[in-house]
Amino acid sequence: MLNQILQIIRQQVETIIAGKEDLSSLNIEEIINETFKAFQSGFGEAILKGKVSDLLSIFAAQSDLTKNAVVDDLIKRLTETLSTKDGLSFKNAFELASEIIAKTIQQVNDQIQQKTKGFDINSIINTVTGGKGSINFDDLLKTLENKVGQVDLNEVAQKFIAEQKENSGKFFDTLSKLIQKK
Repeated sequence: MLNQILQIIRQQVETIIAGKEDLSSLNIEEIINETFKAFQSGFGEAILKGKVSDLLSIFAAQSDLTKNAVVDDLIKRLTETLSTKDGLSFKNAFELASEIIAKTIQQVNDQIQQKTKGFDINSIINTVTGGKGSINFDDLLKTLENKVGQVDLNEVAQKFIAEQKENSGKFFDTLSKLIQKK
């Protein structure tokens, strides 16, 4: 899975850089590594801070990535790196980071939708976070998509955080009760 994600990032970075002559002097390998690090730290932090609904909505069909806090964080992380390590102006770094993050997420989502072997939300989150995503995100997302308009994702996220803090391991029982009462 790690190689598949890195391959998607590589493909996106190389394609974007190749199309922009003013960026041809950038170190592509460094940008690929920094992009992966942005995903790794951004997804890991989202899980630890309870931004489960934002994280899941990245992978939801019809998701508006421009209004997603986790995506904003990924772009900020990569923008900062590109502007400090690679010497790009903030404007150019932001534009490049926005394009790389958006196209990488779109490509990953395409692989999930096509049910490409090994591409599922759990594998992606666990690979990128080093195993911090200890919940079945795929099943949770499917359940929530089936109950659109009937389940408040923020309420689900708060229940998730409470369950994780208590280490009760009964998150899905709580989620099931929450969905049934709606």
